[in-house]
Amino acid sequence: MSDTAPCRICGGEVPVRERAWAHHLCDRVCTDVSRSGLRVLRGNRKRGAGQMRIRHLLMVMDRLEDAPEGEWVFASTLSEMLDVGLTSVITAMRLMDPLWVETDYGRRDGRQAMRYRLLARPDSLRDLLGGERIDKARSVFL
Repeated sequence: MSDTAPCRICGGEVPVRERAWAHHLCDRVCTDVSRSGLRVLRGNRKRGAGQMRIRHLLMVMDRLEDAPEGEWVFASTLSEMLDVGLTSVITAMRLMDPLWVETDYGRRDGRQAMRYRLLARPDSLRDLLGGERIDKARSVFL
């Protein structure tokens, strides 16, 4: 096992610590970003009324990574897992790069529902959201 792992937000190198595998964040700036709402991705530090936080996106990334290859995960499943509204999940998932996350409609409980699956395994949110968004978010806290 290597002594470093990628930062979950920006992809930078982080020393591996026992029991902290889920919280690999490289510095205080990435920690502040992880605690913020989605508005910070646009460079806006002010708190909005939205329920989704960057840490929720990290949990979504984990859930999609844990799904067997090719398996779809429904938006309602993510909403229940995160305890946030379905609309908030769908809005947040629109931020994901289509090169990494595939979106489709499928049937669940007899109704049409949004579903997602990873096309490749990301190292960080920088991969899923794009470097420009992460740089904007980090610049708010510098």
